[in-house]
Amino acid sequence: MEDITQWISHSIYENGFCILDDVLSLELQTRLLHELDSLKPNLTQANIGQAAAKHLNSEVRKDKIHWLEPETTLYQLAIHPFLDDLITAINRRCYLGINETEFMVACYAPNDFYKKHRDAFVGNDARKLTLILYLNPNWKTEDGGELILYVSDSNAVTVAPKGGRLVVFESYLEHEVLPTQNFRYSITGWLKRV
Repeated sequence: MEDITQWISHSIYENGFCILDDVLSLELQTRLLHELDSLKPNLTQANIGQAAAKHLNSEVRKDKIHWLEPETTLYQLAIHPFLDDLITAINRRCYLGINETEFMVACYAPNDFYKKHRDAFVGNDARKLTLILYLNPNWKTEDGGELILYVSDSNAVTVAPKGGRLVVFESYLEHEVLPTQNFRYSITGWLKRV
């Protein structure tokens, strides 16, 4: 795991993002999806904005979410095994001072999307890195739902939400989720400095 976290921190330092496949086995993805089934009644329509400006806007964002506590099975199986090593590696390489995290489950139903946005809020730059761990083991191109990372004014990276794939990027990068044609699941989180 140390080699992986070192590679991620190096890629973040050099490029501002990284994409790593096969972080989760098919068996673990299946187990996590089973755990996710028990959370489906708790999924709520996702808001945009923060604090007093937080509100629903289905013209911008249509996914449903559920915030994860560290003691949940999903968190313990998918995030916990590598999180401490990853934070240590990133803080050593990128000097971000990460000292807090937050994670949620995101579910996109067919035709759901999230238009271009940044995860770092205006006036609050606590979110330093965004992590997305995809739980879609049989994803096909025609399922849509790609993540588009706008790395620079002239460079956009398209990322299919393939099961077992981990994407980490600087939270100030603009990005969007294209409309999906199938149910699309992920564990999404932020490494923060507060």
